[in-house]
Amino acid sequence: MTVDISEYKVGVVIALEELSKGGGGGNTNNSKPLKLCTVQIGDNNNEDDDDDGDNDNDVGDAGVVVVEIVTSAPNVRLYSRVVVALAGSTVRTEDGDEMTVRPTTVGGKLSRGMLCDSKMLGWSGGASGVAVNLPEGYPIGSAPPTQKPRPNNNNNTTNSSSSTEETTTTTTTPITGGLFERKLTKEEKKRLAAEKRAAKKMASADKKGGGGGGGGETTNSNNDDDNQQDES
Repeated sequence: MTVDISEYKVGVVIALEELSKGGGGGNTNNSKPLKLCTVQIGDNNNEDDDDDGDNDNDVGDAGVVVVEIVTSAPNVRLYSRVVVALAGSTVRTEDGDEMTVRPTTVGGKLSRGMLCDSKMLGWSGGASGVAVNLPEGYPIGSAPPTQKPRPNNNNNTTNSSSSTEETTTTTTTPITGGLFERKLTKEEKKRLAAEKRAAKKMASADKKGGGGGGGGETTNSNNDDDNQQDES
């Protein structure tokens, strides 16, 4: 069962009055603490905020359109940005049924609408009886979003990406230079061993050649001495 939430309005709580627990007379057996909220839902220059039918909205001193709503939602604060289902609109109940909002006396005060929770808006998540709180970017008097807003989602994504890049940069140097250095194949090992043996043979041959030359010089020197003795 689908409810058209485009008829609801984004509003801001501009005044808040604590009422006694379900007291003060009226048609209610509510034992929860009640609050009388004065909610701004537009301004007098907005044609969409004019009264129509059951919507007995008031125009404040500053030319803003306000509505008074009694609620037991525990999370409503002054300047909370809420979603209002005005009198005459249709809402979804906890049982999934549809209900038309009517002006009702609650806690001795006339309530001309309801503050919506996530289930009334068809959003996933959120507890029943807890009024939704929207980010400041949603204009007063506009229709609520069709999905639950995810504040700072882009910033979280950016920070996550930056963190990943930093981690990759930090860990790349030791990994490629040490622990995971590529091992030599058998063929490469054999080739290196052959090169080492060839180098050793060349070094040994150089040493032997150097020793023989030195001996020859010594022999020639002795022969020269013998020749000098014969001549004398």
